[in-house]
Amino acid sequence: MRVFLLQRREAPWEVVDSKSVQPVPSFFDDEDVDILRLSAAETRGTYVFEQRPSKSKGPYVHADADGRKALIFAREQLLAEVAKKDCNVLLLEGWRVTIMRKGKRQRIEVQYNGRGALATGKPALARRQPPFMELLGSA
Repeated sequence: MRVFLLQRREAPWEVVDSKSVQPVPSFFDDEDVDILRLSAAETRGTYVFEQRPSKSKGPYVHADADGRKALIFAREQLLAEVAKKDCNVLLLEGWRVTIMRKGKRQRIEVQYNGRGALATGKPALARRQPPFMELLGSA
């Protein structure tokens, strides 16, 4: 006699919103930056953030602001990764932010990719914002 165990189906994550930017140059010809070395390959990181609903203002009021914070955090983490390869800047940067929902739970997934390089120059190399972050709305 065979016993069939029925697995309880869990509801899938529903994609609420997704925004992306293809890799674009981080520096331009008019900036005083010297590229000493370029990394051999692109570095990519995926970061997932669980978002808690706000009890006072309704669920997920701050999705845009949290998406911006998650994007900045992901960029910092990717810079830390390329620093392990003796690079201090991202020469090309791109990202995708996906906001997902399952019941009352909400999740933000950030995929950040960039090409690391070792650079010297006048501009504040580490204090740049992710490119086209305005796509996520105002904070």
